[in-house]
Amino acid sequence: MVRVGHLWLEFGRQTLVQIRNSKVNYCLGFSACFIVVVTVSVLLSVIGQSPVIFLRLAELKGGEIDVSCSAEQGGIERLNYTLAAELLSAAGGQFGYHTPRIVGDVSTVADWSCGSGLDPYERSWKYDGLGANDTCRSSPGGCFAWYCAGRRYQARLFLIDSAREKRIELGREWPLGPVPAAGSVYVQRSLARSLGVAAGSVLHVVVDARQLLGRPWHDAIELLDAQQQPPDAPADNSSSTLGTDVDLVYVPLLVAAVFSDAGGKFGSDINNALVMELSGFMGWLAEQVNPALNDTRSQPLLRSFELAQYASSVVINLPPPRIVPYLDSNFDNVQASLVKFSANAAYQLGFNQLDIQLPLLTQLSTTQFFGLFLGLILNIVIVILLLLSCMLVYSLLATNVESRTFEMGVLRMLGTTRQALVGLLLLQAFAYSVPAWALGLAIGAVLFVVVAAVLQVLIGTAVSTSLSLDAVLVATALGVLIPLVSAVFPIRSALAKSLHESLDVRRSKTKAVEISINRSEAGSVSVPLVLVGLLLSAFGFGVYLVFPMSLLTMNLALLLNMFFALLLAMLLGCVIVSLNVQHTLEQIVVALLLFWDKLAVTTLVSKNLVAHRRRNRKTAIMFALSLGFIIFISVSFTSTLDSFTYQLQRDNAVLLRVQVPSSSRVQDNSDVISSVRQLEQVVVGNALVASHSWQTKSLRAVVPGLTALAVSSVGHVFAAPHNVYAVSSNYFSTVLPGFLKVKQRLASDDDFTLAEQLYTVDGSKSAVLGSLFSTSLSLSLGGPFLLDATVRNASYSGAVLHRLKAAAFVDSCPGFVMSAFPSATLQDALVSLPSLVRLSGGGLASVDDIPLAALLVRLVDGASNAEFDLVKSQLNGAIGSDTGVSVWDYREAAAPMSSASQLLSLLFDLLTIVALLVSSFSLTSSMYTNVFEQAKEIGVLRSVGISNALLYRIYVFEAFVLVFSSALLGLLIGVLVGYTVTLQRVLFTQLPIPFVFPWQLLLVVFVGAVIFSIVASLGPTRGVVRLPIVSAVPVCVRICERSCERVGVCARV
Repeated sequence: MVRVGHLWLEFGRQTLVQIRNSKVNYCLGFSACFIVVVTVSVLLSVIGQSPVIFLRLAELKGGEIDVSCSAEQGGIERLNYTLAAELLSAAGGQFGYHTPRIVGDVSTVADWSCGSGLDPYERSWKYDGLGANDTCRSSPGGCFAWYCAGRRYQARLFLIDSAREKRIELGREWPLGPVPAAGSVYVQRSLARSLGVAAGSVLHVVVDARQLLGRPWHDAIELLDAQQQPPDAPADNSSSTLGTDVDLVYVPLLVAAVFSDAGGKFGSDINNALVMELSGFMGWLAEQVNPALNDTRSQPLLRSFELAQYASSVVINLPPPRIVPYLDSNFDNVQASLVKFSANAAYQLGFNQLDIQLPLLTQLSTTQFFGLFLGLILNIVIVILLLLSCMLVYSLLATNVESRTFEMGVLRMLGTTRQALVGLLLLQAFAYSVPAWALGLAIGAVLFVVVAAVLQVLIGTAVSTSLSLDAVLVATALGVLIPLVSAVFPIRSALAKSLHESLDVRRSKTKAVEISINRSEAGSVSVPLVLVGLLLSAFGFGVYLVFPMSLLTMNLALLLNMFFALLLAMLLGCVIVSLNVQHTLEQIVVALLLFWDKLAVTTLVSKNLVAHRRRNRKTAIMFALSLGFIIFISVSFTSTLDSFTYQLQRDNAVLLRVQVPSSSRVQDNSDVISSVRQLEQVVVGNALVASHSWQTKSLRAVVPGLTALAVSSVGHVFAAPHNVYAVSSNYFSTVLPGFLKVKQRLASDDDFTLAEQLYTVDGSKSAVLGSLFSTSLSLSLGGPFLLDATVRNASYSGAVLHRLKAAAFVDSCPGFVMSAFPSATLQDALVSLPSLVRLSGGGLASVDDIPLAALLVRLVDGASNAEFDLVKSQLNGAIGSDTGVSVWDYREAAAPMSSASQLLSLLFDLLTIVALLVSSFSLTSSMYTNVFEQAKEIGVLRSVGISNALLYRIYVFEAFVLVFSSALLGLLIGVLVGYTVTLQRVLFTQLPIPFVFPWQLLLVVFVGAVIFSIVASLGPTRGVVRLPIVSAVPVCVRICERSCERVGVCARV
């Protein structure tokens, strides 16, 4: 043991001596390992927080609501929050974070638009006018509409418990505290701008109390009505003294503040919100009711109602820290956790009486592919960085072994065993990685604190400031793997040389010609072939078994890991193939780019490239792999962001639209666009509007009692559920281009668009279908199919069949669900407006009766943001008091992605720099070894008169040709892999995502390559040139005498 200890101490001393003698090489290897450890630790920790980014996007779109319970089944209208709180508290602490809400639609009008001199807090003029003879009572809308003739705007009123919502982290970035007084309100900025009010202003809210409050108001009115009835009144309330007019309450409110950011209280699709405190609302409403209600009876009665017992919904959030379950990048795991939590909560409350919604999970489902793709990119990043680092350390160790061949020979001659040499080389390899690992983790931890602070500012969510456990483990594994993997080939090289070859210092180690003699022995095993065979067998087994298993189980994470393996195999395969054309490409580059120089220079450059081919191969691989990796990362990042924006554009068809809530688009007919004339006045003749079109609600919302709707073959053999919509004839002239992909369509002599063709004689009996059904239902273009509707209402119960023709089969359609793949289970069909009237079976008398769901507006090309805002403001003004109707703005919907885009851009820029740095280290190491190994040859060239300038040019040109040819190969590899990734993304998302080549990045990389080649070659060349010729060539005369051919080259120079 003592002897072994002394041996390792001696190895340690030799390693320190080697570090002192080769400071540049050690700094290069140390820097590479350090950069990889820092990058991987920080990157893994940041990507580990990537679910937070998508969580933030989901919260901005849907609000910070984990579970929402509402009573919409079995005739129950409201929830008793007091009872719900008791049941949830008894179930355990994890269900102790909840709050009641009442949400409803109201209309608003600014007080400044009412008559002058009218006290907004005096209610008599609103109901009875200014006197007994006031004629306002007989006017449409009553006295309030008579005196407040300003435009009414629809608003969404939120009655909340601010203290409870703060406790459950509902609205973490809500900029305001509780509403200060009972008669005060917070107004969203867009609504305040439309009303023309600001903080301190007064506005009037028209409340349909029966609709907003439900049972409390209904019970109160019945009780008050019974108290006002004469004693002999019949019990059926036929002689009721209170009409429905008392349900409308005109409530004056003081604007306490105007807010622009919802702060997570509700989704970004709501832009007309009013926020009030739940506790004080009933008391303030009681003071504003119709004077027809006896104040001495109505006010105490209304004040006695506790609104929390009549909540329209109960929000249940996860216990703090509530974002922990969302930090899993696998959406299936997040979904399983949320579904289990909501199911247990619903069980405690009575699942058969509740409608359970998971708003946040629903929004996250739209971005689940983005998180998976980011994880896929991260895996590739780690593997590529590992390969680059291993190749750099391998290059340095190989250089070390080659430069210490004589020393290794002396050690072997003195009796050092092979095992001891292996230990020496491994110790030297770990001398690079262990200090780099320790310092890298420390610097990474400090750096991540800064990155976490930036991340918190960008996404507005608190994140962990410490490195994740996965990041530390992976960085540690890399610190161990890098020296182990990179030392394999140098160890083999050191042990493969004979003792005579190791001790021979008279001959140059640079070999332009090699002759190998292989002995064919029985039973010999080729280790590389065995390893390749095992890897291919394992890969084939994985593809053959794991791939179908992932499809059968719908495990997208496992499927993408398979894609990761395939993509990595493609990337490495392309690099290996490129090695076979590397030398040919180098000769082409020399001939094309160095034709202007002297023949002797180009000849020496070509011969150097041949002589250094084996060593330069490592550098060529690293540069090709780095550039291919950079282009792949850039394309993947761009396509990930594009898929998000393109999905928004495809789903909404235009950048600006007036729409009803998506929940009421299919079946609910409560929300419709009734202000059609006002909206038409805005868009028709507007110089900023290029085109507009209309989209109707589904046929399910048109026909009362329509419970099922399916497209089937004529023989009823196959059927598929469908939604049927109608669009105006210019629909496809209005929507964004590029999203309509027609597989087949009937020929048109008049060059009609697809929607216009539906308004022809033949098209009036036709429909546009997804191309899936041309195969799954065996439908033919122009052939018949059946629209099978199941109707159950008071007048009819049974099936209604409509015979239609297939006008076209499309793979993708903007604004509607149409696909060639069965993953889209419920697809849409398009018909004309008259066809929808006919299909309604008498439900619609004419086209004017069709409920409209959306107005699509396309602005003129080049419209500025100010012009965009002007049209949007005009549309908001035209909507007026339409319930649930809002203006959707693409800019607002896409804005949350900008934060994630900024963060990911910084990360991928960092990766680009890291890859180039590691590759430049390898180039520096290779050129250093190339130059110093040829010190004798350089001395010979100098002795016969070659100038230092030519020597500089020769080695700069060698480095440039090497880097430039490797960059060209990397360019081809990156384009091939990046284009493949883009095609896969198009296949997954069915979006027209273009392949965007990063020209600017390519220019930066090539300029950097030129700079690196100059820097890497000037240093070592200058070091050799500065040496005296005698010290560089101790046997120069003898070499000149015996090498006439070599000297002949120098003489020509």
